[in-house]
Amino acid sequence: MDKQKTLRYVKISVTLGCFAAGSALLISLVNLFTADIIYQNANAAKLAAIKEIYGENVTYAKEIIIEDADFKYLDSYFSVTDQNNQIGTVFITSGSNAYGNINMAIGINYDESGTLGVMKLIENGQSFASTLQSNYVDKYNNGEIGIYDTSCGATYGATLIKDMALQAQEYFVEKIGFMLVDLNEQEVR
Repeated sequence: MDKQKTLRYVKISVTLGCFAAGSALLISLVNLFTADIIYQNANAAKLAAIKEIYGENVTYAKEIIIEDADFKYLDSYFSVTDQNNQIGTVFITSGSNAYGNINMAIGINYDESGTLGVMKLIENGQSFASTLQSNYVDKYNNGEIGIYDTSCGATYGATLIKDMALQAQEYFVEKIGFMLVDLNEQEVR
């Protein structure tokens, strides 16, 4: 290979390397400025979902992260109180299938069997998102259908939501049960 071709390849390589380094620097700077905002927005969406599930006059303890591989859909939970009485737990869940991602908050009422309460979609990335919301989540929340009635025009999404809700209920019964959370030891928001 002659010297001129080698020099040309070196110049092209250096130029492409500079573009790559500049792009990486730009992405890093954007991430530096937006990561905190994205985190705050995600946290605000979770807290808004808790208020939608249990009402405006609730307090809740800090978020407890779930790191149990047996409960793959569960990310975290909050203990919820109303005038110093523990009324339930809100689980933050996430799952995906071929139709997209779903993040949601699921209320588990504090009673003998940990009954499923209201479900609130935080992020619905399903391709049949409006059908899933109106024909499954809204109907479940209004008491028109049960959790197992997943025939709604978006059956795969409804089945995913059902599985996430049942896993939250199972975790509540098995891991939390009827141990009252000591809210004095947790940061209440």
